[in-house]
Amino acid sequence: IEFDAITRSLSQDPVEHEIIYAGTDVGLCVSKNCGGLWERIDTPFNGETVWKVAVDPKNNQRIFVGTGAPSRAVLWRTLDGGQSWSRANVEIPEFCEGVSRPRLLAFAYDPTDSNKIWFGLEEGGLFHSTDGGENWTPVFIGNEITPETAIFDITQDSNNTNRLALGTSVGVFTSV
Repeated sequence: IEFDAITRSLSQDPVEHEIIYAGTDVGLCVSKNCGGLWERIDTPFNGETVWKVAVDPKNNQRIFVGTGAPSRAVLWRTLDGGQSWSRANVEIPEFCEGVSRPRLLAFAYDPTDSNKIWFGLEEGGLFHSTDGGENWTPVFIGNEITPETAIFDITQDSNNTNRLALGTSVGVFTSV
């Protein structure tokens, strides 16, 4: 990896702890020795900025990657530890009024059921899947979480999975 590349996201393998994935402005990179040596993984999104990488905490073969500006925002998924990749079945707007091309910045797995997952866009809103990412539903909450809301971070309470916290462009929101 070129060390003048900008790292946008890190995610550690939950089983093989020495493996760390890095989302960078040149694509997805991996270290197999806790960051001592890095290499770029060959993917369909080579050369695109990877804004978010998230390894499934219960299945290290399933990894989601979110790209975005300056390229089109796409949610990618692998089920075989990065050997093959496919686009997730979700409609992400190519352009948004406030940011031109959105970035996929936030991702969270439900701590008790990793088939329930969330992702958020810089502008484009919040999305939820209950089937491991096969299908996605946009989530709107009143006037606060709309398609125009930037979602910067998502976390889910491990003691109460009905409680979700969102870091957004208009404040921090928690579900009750």
